[in-house]
Amino acid sequence: MSHHKVVAEIGPPSVDVAVRKPGALRGKIRVSDDFDSLPADVLKAMEDGR
Repeated sequence: MSHHKVVAEIGPPSVDVAVRKPGALRGKIRVSDDFDSLPADVLKAMEDGR
């Protein structure tokens, strides 16, 4: 990183941001039958922000 050089600009999103459509991938994503659920302690840690 050099001094006095712009490395990022903060501003509103560009106008060409696509609008998300809920359910657009419905039926296109499958979860395997042998998918393991997240252990309760891991889920709690993630929800608590640890």
